Amino acid sequence: MAKLLQWNYVRGLQANREELTLLLSSVKPTIVALQETNIAKNHNINFRNYHFYNTPGAEIKGVYRRGSALIVDKATPRNLIALRTNLQATAVRVTVFNTITVCSVYLPPSQKWDIIKDMDDLYRQLPTHLCSGILMHIVRHGAVETQMLEADA
Repeated sequence: MAKLLQWNYVRGLQANREELTLLLSSVKPTIVALQETNIAKNHNINFRNYHFYNTPGAEIKGVYRRGSALIVDKATPRNLIALRTNLQATAVRVTVFNTITVCSVYLPPSQKWDIIKDMDDLYRQLPTHLCSGILMHIVRHGAVETQMLEADA
């Protein structure tokens, strides 16, 4: 049985590394989607029995902020998907019960986005769509806004 988890770090991966390591060893998830990782692309991250895929966010005064990542169990067949996007997005194809695509996206609230266009462009780069749209929950100034993006399958 595949276990998929999502975690928004807020303070970055390194600040929460011990908690994540405990989560990986106790829950043994197949895939973990992370946002606000705050790490550079060339930063070497290792978790026992897991592969780590990272898309860094912006470099601000020599420190990386934001970003997304996916952690995938080494026993799970997987392929990283090369994305052409301005979004902080990381995607892999994994074979669990079927071959599926998992994508972790972080949209910094302080940055201006053409959310419909940017997400539609990203969606079209992902192989095999599991649904006819993407349900997004966007937090703006403490309020949650929900949008459904429709796309051709």
